[in-house]
Amino acid sequence: MFHSNNGNRHFLLDTDHHSGTLTTDSRSSWVRDSVLDTSLQSSKRFRASVAVVQPNKSVDGISQAAWGNTWWKTIQTTSKDKNPLTSSNNFKKNGSVQMLAGTGFGEPPAVRSIQVDDKTYLFAPIVNSAADNAGLPPDWTTADSRYFTKSVIDAVKFNQDLFYEVDSKSLIHGRAWKQYRQQSPKAFSFVVPKNHYIGPDGGYTTGLQVDHGISDGYWVMLKPLPAGNHTIHFGGTFDLSQIKVKDLNGDGQIGYDPTKTPNPTAKQVIESYLQAYQSLGTIKIDVTYNVKVTHSTVTPCKLDLSALAAV
Repeated sequence: MFHSNNGNRHFLLDTDHHSGTLTTDSRSSWVRDSVLDTSLQSSKRFRASVAVVQPNKSVDGISQAAWGNTWWKTIQTTSKDKNPLTSSNNFKKNGSVQMLAGTGFGEPPAVRSIQVDDKTYLFAPIVNSAADNAGLPPDWTTADSRYFTKSVIDAVKFNQDLFYEVDSKSLIHGRAWKQYRQQSPKAFSFVVPKNHYIGPDGGYTTGLQVDHGISDGYWVMLKPLPAGNHTIHFGGTFDLSQIKVKDLNGDGQIGYDPTKTPNPTAKQVIESYLQAYQSLGTIKIDVTYNVKVTHSTVTPCKLDLSALAAV
C-alpha cells in the first residue's frame, strides 16, 4: 500500500551573526584568560560541531538510503500503541543512530521531545513516500513501488520547498538539497504485527507477509550534538498538484471505475492513487524536536596493579 511524507498518512483512495569578534592578535592577556574568552571558545566549538553527515557517507557501516529502509521497516513492524507516528513514543536507538518521526501530509505541526547522548546521530525524514504490495493487485512488483514513490517525490521542488534548522540556523540551502534525496537501494519486506498502525482497512492484516517495499524522499543525518539543549526544526511546503499522472495502461483513461473493473491491474491502481495524491494540492510539513543532549558515559578501564605491587 501507499504511504506519504513521513509515514503517518495512508491514502485509501478516498557569515556568523555576532559583532565585535575578537582575534588572538587584538586580545589583551586578561581577556584571553577570562570567562569571556572561555565562553567565546566554547561558542566556536559549538558552531563547528553542529553539522550534517554528507548524504553519500555511511553511518555504522550503513548507507543513508538503507537507513531509510530501516526507518520504514521499523514503522511497519511497530504496533500502533508504541509507534512513533501514532503515540508519544520515540524510536528505540539503533546502534549509534536515533531515528526521528515526522508527520503525514496535511497534519498539524508536531512538537516532540527526546533525550540522547553526545555520541548519537539523529536521522530525520524531511519528506518521503513509500509503497509496498499490501492490499494491492497480485501483479504488483518492486518496479511499481519504485515508480509510484518516485512520481510523488518528483513533485517536490527541493531548491525551495525544504528546510532543516538546528537552533534556528539553516544547515542546508537551495540546490544543495538535491543530494539529500535517497531512494531504497533494494526492496524491503516485513510481517504485519498485531495492531498495525494502519490496519486491515489498508490491507495490513496481522501476520501478512508484505513485499516490494520501496522508499523515496529527502532525509538528513545530523552529526552528534554537543551536550545541552537544542532544537531541530524541519519540513516544507509542497504542491502535490504538480504530480504527473500518465496513462500507464494505454487504455486512454486515468484510473479505473471500480464498479466496472473489480480486479484492476497494478498500473491502473498507480494511476488512481497518483490522481488522489494530486488532488491534495498544497500541503505543509512542520516538525520540531526539543533535544536534550547529555554527556556520554565512559566506562573507566580497570587497571591491573599486580605488576606494580610486585616491584
